[in-house]
Formats: sequence, C-alpha cells, structure tokens
Amino acid sequence: MSYEQFTLRNIDYIPTELQNKIRNTTILIAGCGIGSSFAEVAVRLGFENIILADGDIVNDHNLNRQCFVSEDIGKLKVRALSERLKAINPSVKVKEITEFISDKNVNEIVNDADIVFDTIDFLDLSAIVALHDECKKQRKHIISA
Repeated sequence: MSYEQFTLRNIDYIPTELQNKIRNTTILIAGCGIGSSFAEVAVRLGFENIILADGDIVNDHNLNRQCFVSEDIGKLKVRALSERLKAINPSVKVKEITEFISDKNVNEIVNDADIVFDTIDFLDLSAIVALHDECKKQRKHIISA
C-alpha cells in the first residue's frame, strides 16, 4: 500500500505540503492508555513516525476506554499498541519505550520527538511535571489530554 493511496481521502482536507509534513513529523505518545486513541487517529491521519512510552500492561478494566482488545490483556501497552498501529499502516515506524516517563529518562525520550502528547495517568504527577518541564526546556510542542 502506498502512502498516497493510504491518505487519498485526506486530499480535499489536507494540502499536500501539510500531508508531507505530517508524514515526516515524529510524535511522542507519553502514556499509552488514553494515548492509544491519539496514536491510532494520528496513524490514520498519516503520521508514520511514532514514539510510544509507557511501562504499564493492558488490564481488562482498560478495554472500555482505550484502543485495546481482550487479546491484549497482559501485554505491555506499548507492545500491544505498536502491533495495532502497524496493522493499520505497515509502513509506520514505532519506537517502543517500555518504561514510565521519569526525570531520569525524559530528556532522551523528548529529544527524538517533534510533537508530544501528554496522556500520562493523572496519578503520576511527577512524570507529568517532568514531561512538561522537558518540553518547555527543549521548546517542543506538547498537547495534554
């Protein structure tokens, strides 16, 4: 499947120059629970460079609000989501970081991204603060759920 064919229905809504920018922009999904929805929509829109960061596993109570299925229960969220994104677009390049964001790893993780989606669990305030501080430091755009 060609990228042009994959994004054909975007043509009346997204100018070609912007579609090419989307294709070459790297997004970080920090927190792959609720972030799974953002990741799936981004890939369907045409983003092909994704960084997934989360240390959690899929549980049955996640299925009612996250883009996982029962077969994903027990898998790392990053791994299950990566598989789902590649099933949508086999050309997508996914960097899997199977650990939680912390002040120790946030610099390296944010460094590779152009745009950051903060979908970290609201109970992990220290990770959220570290992520936002690092994005400000690196002058990266951050979007919070």
